[in-house]
Amino acid sequence: MLALGLFVLGFFSGSVLYSALLPRLTKGVDVRALAPDHNPGAANVFKYAGVPVGILALVCDLAKAYVPVRLALRWLPLADPAFALVLCAPVLGHAFSPFAHFRGGKAIVASFGALLALLPGCTVVLPLIFWYILFSTAVIIRPHAVRTILTFVLVAAAAARQPFFSVRMGVVLIAAAVIWRHLPALRGQQPALILLGHTVWTSRHGSPGERPMRP
Repeated sequence: MLALGLFVLGFFSGSVLYSALLPRLTKGVDVRALAPDHNPGAANVFKYAGVPVGILALVCDLAKAYVPVRLALRWLPLADPAFALVLCAPVLGHAFSPFAHFRGGKAIVASFGALLALLPGCTVVLPLIFWYILFSTAVIIRPHAVRTILTFVLVAAAAARQPFFSVRMGVVLIAAAVIWRHLPALRGQQPALILLGHTVWTSRHGSPGERPMRP
């Protein structure tokens, strides 16, 4: 019953889409209507509602996943297999929010928040940080959906080395939710690999040294 209650708490915490709510309350802006991907995410808040609101939305989206997982660690040991559901609950809430007809956001920031809550005892968030930085700077993978899917596949694989089943399964469930929410964005996209500013591979016809694709 304790694990179920913590899951419900985390799920509904994650279900509050601050990146949709805050721009509307502060700027009268509907980021879901303005953004081409209709995603209630922090990146779209920065773009359509400005930096201050974007920072606030980012912090809230991190906190809504971080706080319930961190609190759960006080009452439920990480070794308990049921903690897997508690860990992924805020991410599932964001991705499948009942306040948005179960069509929430892409859950990237919420994933960071949930995994950051495991520090310092569990460092499973570090591969997520590493792969995101690598694939966004030196070895750029485009479009964003492909970069995110590959990142979370690698993070789920890295989690296999974690000693606790709850962490391994929780990360797999988080990765599955994020990947599922990004799959529709793959339609009609042409993936490309850009190394140090030079396109080394692209799925479209053209020479490897052509100008990098715009995101």
